[in-house]
Amino acid sequence: MPEDNYPSNMYDLLLIDLSSKALHQEVSEMLNVTYLAETTQKELKEVKAIVYGPNYRVIVSLPVKIGRRTRNVFFIVDTGSPVTYICEEVYEKFKVTLPDSKSYHILLNNHLTITHLPPSKSHFTENNVLGVEFLKSTGADFILKFSEERESAFIRFNNKYEVQSQQQSIPKHIFQLEEISWPGKSYLTFSYRFNN
Repeated sequence: MPEDNYPSNMYDLLLIDLSSKALHQEVSEMLNVTYLAETTQKELKEVKAIVYGPNYRVIVSLPVKIGRRTRNVFFIVDTGSPVTYICEEVYEKFKVTLPDSKSYHILLNNHLTITHLPPSKSHFTENNVLGVEFLKSTGADFILKFSEERESAFIRFNNKYEVQSQQQSIPKHIFQLEEISWPGKSYLTFSYRFNN
């Protein structure tokens, strides 16, 4: 989807249950990574995410490089958002002043990505959102498991620009991720069903 067709300044996500304080404390502890700490890692091929809180937020830590510094940044994976958002706190930590356009080019997991500032009147101004455009452009496999024991999520980055049809069997569940394309158009479909 071309960026110009999506009004990134109108998007909203109700994230009143996840604050900056929670990212720095609870989520950092659960991921075993310090939020916004400098890191030497530039790219992760596989990453385990957590499923956080009563609203089942899928959160992943990925390296973000701006200028010469790379930091651990936590993202809520949101397949409902085509674009990726980075909050003002992250830019401040990198000592970056955003241009009036409120979009910025960064290296996200060593992949050049256009990011946007969350809209000022949105409900996620303290959070970062990983959009589906990033997952698609990196050829990521995204697996979310809900089992009787616990929830878990996993992302594998293939760094391809094409998504292959893939089926992942999980006990009692089946996920189907498939790209459908025809001249000039491309759609990513995701289906989920219970096995009885």
